[in-house]
Amino acid sequence: MKIIDPALLTIEEGYTENMQAGRNRMEDINQVMFSITKLAILCSKQAPSERMCIRDAAAEMHRIKDHYAKRRQLKEVTVEIYRKSPFKLSSSTRATPTGETNGLPN
Repeated sequence: MKIIDPALLTIEEGYTENMQAGRNRMEDINQVMFSITKLAILCSKQAPSERMCIRDAAAEMHRIKDHYAKRRQLKEVTVEIYRKSPFKLSSSTRATPTGETNGLPN
């Protein structure tokens, strides 16, 4: 039988959530930077006839920004719903609606 201090579980869960959030943020930043870099290359071709026109470039920048803002907003809503949920699970115990643990494996 495993006996776990609930305070330690809370600290571990918080650490795990922060690490995952950091990775997700870096993935989002990398995705945005990749899109912007790709657009920059299209705008800096040697021959002017091969370059993307400024109107299309501006529209693409707005699309990138809107896509990133939507993803970020969705993630914030998801995190907020999770934080308010009475059914939080840890790796070693299963939570009940009252917040008590019953020691069942996931």
